[in-house]
Parts: sequence; C-alpha cells; structure tokens
Amino acid sequence: MADYSLAQPGGDLSRGQFSAVAHPPAGTYGATQRSSLRAAPKVVLKTEDEHLPQRDRDRLQSVTADEVRNFSIGGWAMRKHLDFVATHNFDCSSDSKTLNEDIEGHVAEWSEPENFDIRERFDLHQWIRVAELLALSGGDMLAQRLRSGHVQGIEPDCIRDPESADGDWINGVKQNDAGKNTHFGVWKNKRGGGWEFDRILPANQVFHFGYFQRFNQGRGISPFAPGLDQLRQVANAVRYAQAKQIISAMVGLVSNVEDPKRGNVNLTGGPFMVEIGIDEKLDMLQDKTPSMEFDSFLKHVIGMSLKSIDLPYNFYDERYTNFFGSRAALNLYLMSCNSKRRRVRSLLNNLTRWQLNYRLSIGKLRLPRSMDLDTVIRKYCAWIPVGFQWWNPLQEAKAAEIMLKLRLKSRSELRRETEGDSWFGLQDQIDAEEKRVAETQAAEHDPAQPSPIDADDLAAAVLDQIKQNEDEGNAGNE
Repeated sequence: MADYSLAQPGGDLSRGQFSAVAHPPAGTYGATQRSSLRAAPKVVLKTEDEHLPQRDRDRLQSVTADEVRNFSIGGWAMRKHLDFVATHNFDCSSDSKTLNEDIEGHVAEWSEPENFDIRERFDLHQWIRVAELLALSGGDMLAQRLRSGHVQGIEPDCIRDPESADGDWINGVKQNDAGKNTHFGVWKNKRGGGWEFDRILPANQVFHFGYFQRFNQGRGISPFAPGLDQLRQVANAVRYAQAKQIISAMVGLVSNVEDPKRGNVNLTGGPFMVEIGIDEKLDMLQDKTPSMEFDSFLKHVIGMSLKSIDLPYNFYDERYTNFFGSRAALNLYLMSCNSKRRRVRSLLNNLTRWQLNYRLSIGKLRLPRSMDLDTVIRKYCAWIPVGFQWWNPLQEAKAAEIMLKLRLKSRSELRRETEGDSWFGLQDQIDAEEKRVAETQAAEHDPAQPSPIDADDLAAAVLDQIKQNEDEGNAGNE
C-alpha cells in the first residue's frame, strides 16, 4: 500500500490535491530528512559543557532558584523529590553486636552539626538534603573533606574558571587528556553580588556530586531544566488569570441605552437600586475565569513540568486517580528513584569511609584484628533509603508472611521497604522490651499469692523465645 504525505511542492492543499512521497532512502532515518512540513534538522554535536557555558549556567540556576522561592509548585516539587531521594538511615549489621553499636555510635556522633559541618549549621542528614537540592537546582556541587574531619559544601555558582585559566578549563573544571576532572576553580560570593577568586582545589580532595548524562561531561546539569520553562509559563498564566478575575470584579455592571447619559452606578456601600427604562438593558458582567479548557491545559502543563524529575501528577493532585492508580504511580516513581538514591549513597559511602578512617587514625575507633575497615564497610555497613508505610496494613502483612514462608523475601528486606531501618535493630529492641516486661512482672508478683507461672520459669521462657527469634532471623537471612 502506498504512503502519502501532505504539503508537497507540487500539490495545492486548498483544492484537495496531494502528492505521493516515497519512504526515506534506504539506509537512512526519516528524522534526518527534510520535508516541507519541517525544517532541515540542525547538526549541533558538542559537549554538554559547551551547550551550557558559564553565563547560561548562571542564568539557569538563577531562574530555578527564583521558581523555588516564588512559586509554590516549584518549591513543592523540589521538597517532594528530596523526601524520597535524600533521606537515608545508617545501619551496621555484622555478627558482633558490640562492633555494630560502636560504629553506629561513631557515625551518630559524627553526624552532629558541630562535628560534621565546618559551618556548624547542618547535621549530616540536613546537609545531604541541601546537597541534593543544590545538585537538582544547579546541576552539581562539591563536598570537600577537611583535615579537621569536617565537611565543607561548595555551591555550584562558586565553581568557575580561575583568572589564569588555559584551554583545559571549562565551566570551572580542568580535565586531563582522558577527560577526568583534576582540578576545580573555587570562588567566594561577595556581599552585594559577584564573586572573588579563592583557590584551585584538587579533585582528590572533594566528592563531585551532581547529575551527569554523558561520559565527557565535566559539570553536572539539572534534570529539572527541561521542565523549567513550562513551570515559568504556569506561574505567569496563574498571575494573568488572577489579574483578569480582579478586573472582572471591579467592572461589575453594564448598561445598554440608546442615549448614554446616565451617571456611574456605585456598587459599594451595601444594597443598591437602579432604575431603567423599558427600552434599556442592564447586565452583570460575568467572566468564567479560569475556564474549564484553561484549567485542563494548566494541569497538562504542570504534569509536563513534573515529569522532568519523574514526579507523577497525582502527587500534586491527590484526587486525580483512584487507589490502584496511585499505587501504580508510586511504584513507577520508586523505580525511577533507584538511580538517584544510588548517587546519594555513593556520596554517603565516600564520606563515611573517609570519616571512619579518620577516626581510626586518631585512635577514636578500633576494629578487631581480624577485620579491616574496607571489609567492614563493604560487607556490613549500609545507608538505607527512607521506607514507605503499607497502604493496607492487614492485607500487606499477610502477603509479607506468605513471602517469608516461601523464602521470597527476608525480614530485613521487608523492614527496609516499610521503615527504612534494620530488622536486627528492631529485634534487639523488642527482646530488651520483653525482658524488661518479664522482670517487671516478676518483681510485682506477691509471693503470698499462688502464681500459675513461676517468675524464674517466666524469665527463662522469655530468654528461650529471644534465642528462638535469633535463630529464625539467622535462618531467614541465609
């Protein structure tokens, strides 16, 4: 069957004339060919850093920050992204309970603002959230590891070419022949605007945290950039619609007469009366703003902008879909979060390894002779992303019980998915509570009254149950 296309040079569309057009030549793609319906494709192949030079990078970051400050949807989208991507809990689950408590205690101590942030402003969890926000709005940022054991965050607008930069520098980054970043130019923000050169920072002293899509990319680029233009248009459309509503409210009465000599009608000050003639017509000015079409289009554009960071539209409008649609959207979004969470875990693992090594070097932390730090971190330490509560606890708990019996999931997996922490830590807490309850019941028992259960037998039964739980837990994780 022949294929046909419109608007060819030899046809007159006004008369219904069409000309047949063959398929693109063999061995080519149709997108590379020019037609009368579209211009010839432009050939622009260069690095992402050349697509976004420093001045355009500043403009993009400024516009993104402005949308977060002044438009509620932009700020909400950023915060919701951080809730899912930038929230993690630390867990150490070796065979030694003492070692687990020791390492977790050191990480908790290091996480405090005075021990983690050189500015003593953010603890580890808040700092990671700000770092992800900077990467999302500006493309990337630097986490510098200091000799004092603190971390210093360097914002993306402070990464610039030094004053004496040669041809190997681009957008504040110097690369070697293999394309590896070797140095960063760091500037300071000046009061009142502008920058002041600070130093050239070797790449081995920092962790470059950002969003990268190509191998030869030196600086990160925000994934929010494609949706930013739509979001700005939404903000402007909302402002214009609100202005139109105000104008409609101010101009409220229209009178049609043959000889317009009547004065203005004052609608303020309470009830009013207007006398009109038989041949006159008096109407109230009505404006259906926003219209249904405008509202539908606005929702579509908002959905397009949210897709740039993979947020489903029903997160914004909870009434948009039903229970099953919301659950499906959540599952798809959690899948898209996996790669973003890996980025955050890479930063956390890098900083944790460096900090624990630092504490080993100053004698604050000691490991068993049979273990080294790399083995402990690789095998037993993990940063667990935030969990998500069950929607239907009864049904999902039954499903979890079946999965455990069929050995399709472990208790640790289920605990991480729902709570974002360690099952072993939970089990230790439950065992301690049960032991405390047993001891309390034994102490409160009146020896003069006969007891169906001896206190010593009750304590022994609780200990046996704890031992049984530990055995089941070990068997479930084999």
